[in-house]
Amino acid sequence: MNITEIRKLIEWSQNNYHNLPWRQKRSPYHTLVSEIMLQQTTVPTVLKKFLSFIKVFPTIKKLANAQEEEVLQEWIGLGYYNRARNLHQTAQIILQEYQGRIPKDPFILQKLPGIGPYTAQAISSLAYDENYLALDGNLERVFSRYYGIEIIKGPKLKQAIEKKFETPAGTIHYGAFNEALMDLGREICKSQNPSCAKCFFQKTCLAYKQKRPTFFPVRSEKESLQESLKLLRLLVFKNDGQILLLGKRKEKKEWLHSQVEVPTFIIQSSDTKLKQYPFWPNQKIKLSSPITTFITKYRIENYCLLWSWEDFKQVVKDHQKYQFFPLFQEELWSSTTNKFLKKHTSFTKVSIVALRQGNKILFQRRAAHESFAGLWELPGGKVKLGETPKQAAIREYQEETGLQLSARQLSFIRRFEYIYQNRIVELNLFIGQWNKKIPQHMTWLDLNESKWQKETLPANMQIIHALKENHGEC
Repeated sequence: MNITEIRKLIEWSQNNYHNLPWRQKRSPYHTLVSEIMLQQTTVPTVLKKFLSFIKVFPTIKKLANAQEEEVLQEWIGLGYYNRARNLHQTAQIILQEYQGRIPKDPFILQKLPGIGPYTAQAISSLAYDENYLALDGNLERVFSRYYGIEIIKGPKLKQAIEKKFETPAGTIHYGAFNEALMDLGREICKSQNPSCAKCFFQKTCLAYKQKRPTFFPVRSEKESLQESLKLLRLLVFKNDGQILLLGKRKEKKEWLHSQVEVPTFIIQSSDTKLKQYPFWPNQKIKLSSPITTFITKYRIENYCLLWSWEDFKQVVKDHQKYQFFPLFQEELWSSTTNKFLKKHTSFTKVSIVALRQGNKILFQRRAAHESFAGLWELPGGKVKLGETPKQAAIREYQEETGLQLSARQLSFIRRFEYIYQNRIVELNLFIGQWNKKIPQHMTWLDLNESKWQKETLPANMQIIHALKENHGEC
């Protein structure tokens, strides 16, 4: 690689990808957080979470002093939650043992939780401009193609790359160079269908000259033999005041250990020795379209079914190995489980308002054209994108009743969770005072009178009970 090619590559990278937030304000702390987030996660996914995470934990001290639950909450959406735990522990060690300063020596960095050779060299190079190549899968691919190195992917390939690469005449900044190589591997020198016509190293790349770029990096015969696997994953829900989902915490020797996975069974496998999951009992099932994932050498077709707890107990003999976990603790669940939940369930967030006057609550009847027409209900509706539950409560109340409420009038009481088949509803209940005129279609109802309560939606009984508790039986 000559200096002219490298400078063109860096210029292209900075013109097109400098807007990534962890690059705009490059610091050792931002680099540490972004590199941990980018482990096994794509740039678009990290873009959605990086700034909000930094807003909550702007310094390594803030992160170190936070509770683990707080860190996991801000990690929601990134998956692989052990990374969040490792990042939290690393921040605590850096604060205690290195006075809050992130080490620049990659050999010291590798001793910290969750930091391997690549991440250590990336932090050292990107944050401190140290002369290290951050050799991840992307850079291995770029260099093995450029030099035409026919060595099987692994430690020996890395050693060969480091031996081959020489800093070209003329100064280069290793941080910018590594960033540019990462962009090149991600956007142009892809594993499949590389865009060689756009590449800055086209004239000097051996793989391109030999017309076989996808041959590199060389894979072992064992790695090239991909196993096929079909898995059945069952979604078994339970509503016990909150929505629960049946699962099993993975053990150390299992894939995704320490995370919780829904009941999973092998339907078909080309690997007869695989013992990660039990085989599905000889029970006929109708399969939906699969979600395809990859783990090590396995190409997995994941199928999903919604099942009842009663059916599960009848079919699965060792059902006692499973237990119910809170659905909304996303950090508990494996990334595949979260993918299935997004595909096979719909989630709606709703806000409703109970206005109080003395011992009574203001209700309205459902319109004739609505389902459950004529039954009593509290006004409210869906929370729109970008709204808080309280903002939605105020907007919905005005749209339905014409009454204008203010944020100061309303207090949050409680959140309810419901599930109807595959539809999940989170209901936020707010309460406020009202001593003015009301519309004709609305009525004040006494919570202690049971007669009218027979004419309300069944789901409202939980809400009425919460309102009674809040008012001390009115």
